[in-house]
Amino acid sequence: MTVHWLVLVAGLIVLLGCVGLCTATFWILFRIGTGLTRCGQPARAEETLAQRFAAGEIDQEEYQSRLRVLRGRGDDGNS
Repeated sequence: MTVHWLVLVAGLIVLLGCVGLCTATFWILFRIGTGLTRCGQPARAEETLAQRFAAGEIDQEEYQSRLRVLRGRGDDGNS
């Protein structure tokens, strides 16, 4: 009789582990997915732009111009 209970408890532990693993996998994929949405792109683009400015790859005028474009307030050269 004890063996039956041990098998039952072991089965429940395995089942809960599988459910936990599936839940964790889903949560991780969901978090990664939301990080790649359109809403997240401007912030990452601004971070990249700021890093390039800080590294001296672009000057202040180019930084501000590109930042305005990213934020939707830039001119498209048709002024």
